[in-house]
Amino acid sequence: MKKIGIIISLILSMFIFLAAGAQDTPEVFTFGDWEYQANDTGWTITAYKGNENNIIIPDSFDGTPVTQLADELFTNYLSLESVVIPGSVTAMGKNIFEGCSGLKDVSLSLNAKAIPEGAFKYCTSLENIAIPTIVTSVGKEAFMDCVKLTSITLPANVATVGESAFDNCQSLRTVYVSRDLSTVNANAFRGTPWLNDQTDEFVMLGRGILLRYNGNDRHVDIPYGTVYIANAFDGNNVIESVTLPETVQKIMHRAFADAVNLSSVNIPEYVSNIGTAAFLNCRRLVTVELPGSVKTLGANAFSGCEILSSLDLPGSVKSIPQGFAANCPALTELRIPASVIKIHKSFVKNSTNVEIQIVPGSPAEEILQGYEIPYTYTLLEQDGYYYRAEEEGVSIVRYAGMLYDVVIPSEINGLPVVSIGTAAFQNNQTVRSVFVPLTVRSIGDWAFSYMESLETVSLGLGLESIGANAFTGSPHLWEVSVPRGVTSIGDSAFEPAAGTKICADDSSAAAGILASMGYTVSSADQCSVTFNNAQWAVSGEQTGVLCDCSVCGGFGTGGALAAAVTGQADNVDVIRIPDDMTSVTANLVVNAGTELVLVIPGTVTEIDPAILYGRTVTIVGESGSAAEAFAREHSVKFIVRISTWLGK
Repeated sequence: MKKIGIIISLILSMFIFLAAGAQDTPEVFTFGDWEYQANDTGWTITAYKGNENNIIIPDSFDGTPVTQLADELFTNYLSLESVVIPGSVTAMGKNIFEGCSGLKDVSLSLNAKAIPEGAFKYCTSLENIAIPTIVTSVGKEAFMDCVKLTSITLPANVATVGESAFDNCQSLRTVYVSRDLSTVNANAFRGTPWLNDQTDEFVMLGRGILLRYNGNDRHVDIPYGTVYIANAFDGNNVIESVTLPETVQKIMHRAFADAVNLSSVNIPEYVSNIGTAAFLNCRRLVTVELPGSVKTLGANAFSGCEILSSLDLPGSVKSIPQGFAANCPALTELRIPASVIKIHKSFVKNSTNVEIQIVPGSPAEEILQGYEIPYTYTLLEQDGYYYRAEEEGVSIVRYAGMLYDVVIPSEINGLPVVSIGTAAFQNNQTVRSVFVPLTVRSIGDWAFSYMESLETVSLGLGLESIGANAFTGSPHLWEVSVPRGVTSIGDSAFEPAAGTKICADDSSAAAGILASMGYTVSSADQCSVTFNNAQWAVSGEQTGVLCDCSVCGGFGTGGALAAAVTGQADNVDVIRIPDDMTSVTANLVVNAGTELVLVIPGTVTEIDPAILYGRTVTIVGESGSAAEAFAREHSVKFIVRISTWLGK
């Protein structure tokens, strides 16, 4: 009995499933030669079974209006000569009259807002048609190959003309459009006498649409006021460079496709759309800079750009389409912002040398992992530091700043700075001192090489490795202290920096490595530039690392300390009050400048307010000290100094 019950349950479930499926398919009704189904607003006519040559489409069945006509309703109805579409119809399906080669007369509904894709394609007898004022768009290939169509008037509401809409209309000599027309897709009027009769160098249409370029210049300046670039340069093998005015907003379908000699084009800052195949097969296009205004990228937009080397997508882009940068063998860098949430798998198909750079944790990372497409993390910039943000922290790739005394930040955008990359400071002729924070674990090959002005480097105690030739060719580097935590030193790390004094703890692995490499190593206490073994905090919130103030000197510029505390090193005096003093008087700073960093020990109990007169003062002191109380009372910037001497 149990088995019979199970079988009955299965049969009932099957009937329920079939019944539910039947309900999903609308019932087909028949009235005379017409078949129709219900839709949300009335009836949709789905088929015509008659053979009339002149047809008036019913406006209702059983009192319910006919509001839609299905796709391909009259496709290839060769004997159809005329048709009247009632005002009840608000939407016509794609290719509805395609191939009706005998169709001569059409009366369109006054309430249908669009001429759909392929609607009158191959209607070779159609000579004229009145497009109602309500229509806002003419679809792709809507009148393609209507070889007897002689004129067309697009009313003011028409904003878009689809691709190949009037392609090969061999008798079309008269075209009227409104000034509000804003989009004309590729080949919309190709093969028409109207277009062939246009002799202006720049053929303009509607609201600033550059429809065609008739010139033969190699270097073209597009007229100011141009808003949209249609496929004006499609297949042009003469142009080498194009300058677009700032008025341009869209670069449309096939705008520069197959312009095989185009090597240079600017993308103005207000461009929001790069259309499908916009730069397809631009084989000599070297570089393209996409502004932050670009939101939409078309399929195959840069496909076949054989020598294009890099693409940096702006943060306004959300989707990367099919074949976007495919078949680009020279493309080595493609940067994808965190804003991108959709990527087609073929977006870099056959671009075998590309390195895709992404933001860690962004949607692109998960997408590319799913496709098993390799990637690296993107190169960003802040305050002159070009860096990569990776899961473990920030790697400085290049320093492009102009400071004399550089304090490398301990963190950027909330991530610790953990490495100084290969050749990050190489050939910098400005920097004279570098402060490396405790967070940095590695210094790459050639990182500080051939720096003519470099004199001092203060290395953080977190450092574990120094790359090959890291300090090679920096002739004025007079002293480097290698932290005890360093366990790897590359070949020629300090050569041929003649005269550089190298210090290390006698018992450290670093000292042994250096000695085995043939370096003369001095004891750490013989170096005047010590390790970064003091930590600091601004207002208890911002943390960082400074050199110990005992090596920053007395009166005079304090180098790394001044830069870290005030943001600059030049014209900033650093004064360290000796540990045994109990008071700070104005006489102690009488020779100091207007920018002053004052390091005050905990032994000081009295401070003369006169030290502030005519100066911008920053106080470095101990938490809870008289110096901190003084700073609060007089609204002076205060930095807490916590001495964390790490054993040698």
